[in-house]
Amino acid sequence: MNVIFYFLPLAYKNASFHTTNESSARFATPSLEHLQLKFFRENSSFSTYTSISRNLRPTSQKRLRVGGFLTDPCFALDVDSPLRWTSEEGELRVNGHPFHLKGINWFGFETPSFYPHGLWGATSLNRVFNFLRDNSFNVIRLPFSAEMALNDGQVVTVPGEPVLDKLTNMERLAKFVDVAAEYNLLVMLDMHRLNASGGIDELWYNNDFPYTRVLAAWAKIMESLERKWNFFAIDVKNEPHGAATWGAGNPSTDWNQAAQSIIKELFKRFPQWHGLAFVEGVNNPTVKSRILDPNERWWGGSLEGVWDAPIDLGCSEWTRRVVYSPHVYGPDVYDQLYFRSGYNAADKQHFWSEDISRNLSRIWDAHFGFAEKVHDRQAVVVGEWGGRYGDGPTKLRDRAWGDTFGGYLLGSCLSDNFYWSLNPNSGDTGGILEDDWSTPVQPKLDLLKRIQPHPSLLYLSETDRVICFSRGQYANPTCQKIQETP
Repeated sequence: MNVIFYFLPLAYKNASFHTTNESSARFATPSLEHLQLKFFRENSSFSTYTSISRNLRPTSQKRLRVGGFLTDPCFALDVDSPLRWTSEEGELRVNGHPFHLKGINWFGFETPSFYPHGLWGATSLNRVFNFLRDNSFNVIRLPFSAEMALNDGQVVTVPGEPVLDKLTNMERLAKFVDVAAEYNLLVMLDMHRLNASGGIDELWYNNDFPYTRVLAAWAKIMESLERKWNFFAIDVKNEPHGAATWGAGNPSTDWNQAAQSIIKELFKRFPQWHGLAFVEGVNNPTVKSRILDPNERWWGGSLEGVWDAPIDLGCSEWTRRVVYSPHVYGPDVYDQLYFRSGYNAADKQHFWSEDISRNLSRIWDAHFGFAEKVHDRQAVVVGEWGGRYGDGPTKLRDRAWGDTFGGYLLGSCLSDNFYWSLNPNSGDTGGILEDDWSTPVQPKLDLLKRIQPHPSLLYLSETDRVICFSRGQYANPTCQKIQETP
């Protein structure tokens, strides 16, 4: 495919069980510990530096200057696939340009309501999308269920959102993605559940939804969305855990084998779609080449199996579209032993200490942080993390955990992330909106801004029939890989 370039002025959860109400690197060496704290505390004072980029075509390696400003690259819409996404050298790229992701989870489609929560009258698409755009989010991770996808002719009432009301499941999903595009928001579909009224299955199949029906559900999604420019990724299965293994050699439980099979089938059946495939970890990995970390892992949280069994689609072009996506939570979701340091009997709370923060960096490195450094160096993007951030059962310890994890992401060049969640009705984490679905939870927004202050932006120019790209930049300048050629 020939990509045509134009130029416009630069626009500007879980341990051994899951408790969340709804849904339940760079390799960081010790020398990075100082960076993790320094960048997290001081990154708001970073001076502007030249953003980095590389293009797919030699003809586009230079940028025009308009009025002294470096211009944005743009991609023609009159080709089959204007955007080609890759995961390489530890970062996401679109048409060769590094893409800085700031994501949020908005759940509801996976539940029996079959539409995003809050649209029962508490809020609207326009209000939510304006809020996300105003706070520089650029991607929505949208959970759905296999049941919803396969009941694609079902018509549902959406009392608070007329544009989604009285549509079939697939029409409603497609309309959501279309409206998101009007706000320059990308969407990733996440197979969060198999049964809409059930929990999160350990494996990628169950008695109601065997492998063939899971593939059929994904095919329905792809058929509905593959031509939409802002449908950029799939998350193949939410939080494999329990019986799910990685690299054990058992086809009925090895999640890595299943992920490879599902992705290869979808890439083969939908060759015009050039998006990304996110693959989560497990909490029971098998690694023969090294000693496993002894600490407990979250559902979907361990990528340690990648050491011996990386995701390999048998084709380098396809493999470069795989993103590893662990889930990580703090003490408000489950109070792991490694979150505790002493006990205060007066307020019945455990202490938090700098020793805990240092130990957590080591644990995160061992569980997933290393994965960007090995084999094909696909990107690692945390797909879920969050907590009540000081307003939950573990009080300020969860806030300390959030600050520590934020510093880790920043210092380890893992700032691309999806926070859990937009929704205030996530039982053990809350959201970035208060219960009224309107008032922002400002401390959480401030935290996310420190981690990813300069996200990228893809924006559509219908008049010129092009999609343009505002590149953003790393908050941590030591993460730069490619220097833009002026």
